[in-house]
Amino acid sequence: MESLITHLKQLTRKVEEVENKVNEIERGKLILEERKIIAKQRELEGRTYTSNDEGGIVKEIRVPFCDQCGIQTGNFSICIECGRKLCENCAILYRKRILCLNCLTEILPLSKQEYKVLLAFANGLNDVGKIARITRVKEDLIEKCKKELENNGLILSRGILFFREIRISDKGLEAISAYRQVYGKEEDVEIFEYELGRILIEEG
Repeated sequence: MESLITHLKQLTRKVEEVENKVNEIERGKLILEERKIIAKQRELEGRTYTSNDEGGIVKEIRVPFCDQCGIQTGNFSICIECGRKLCENCAILYRKRILCLNCLTEILPLSKQEYKVLLAFANGLNDVGKIARITRVKEDLIEKCKKELENNGLILSRGILFFREIRISDKGLEAISAYRQVYGKEEDVEIFEYELGRILIEEG
């Protein structure tokens, strides 16, 4: 009998608590406010619940944006080096790892001009004069790019003087694959690739 009375008292307290909450809602004291906020850099999406000065509840929803280009995305990758959130267009695959552009350039720096010269060498075009013509830059700049590529181990030179042959290294092939995602869709690079293809066909 005492056990039943105890249960009834507990039930009564619960009912009173529910009634008090309902009264608070009716008086506008218990408010569920929802806010959308921009997720900070490297911060993932999620929800946080806090209380406001009036005793109400505030739900904050973090909306993720790409840390590289700033577009809103619900589907992103994470740079393995720095933890930045990356959209599909900004995520760069290098050696089976996802990187942002900043981290890629720290690990493997390659200017757009060097990329074009490297691409020419990879396709068997070793003539500096022809590369200068289709890139529309002076030969001394092509030679400078060539030296930089060699210093970074992206190309290898074999032979002497006029019999010198340039070959692309495995690291060079990886660089082309990674930087194609960076420069590949730019208009001047597309024009360069078209001109390169035309020369290679002519020399066939």
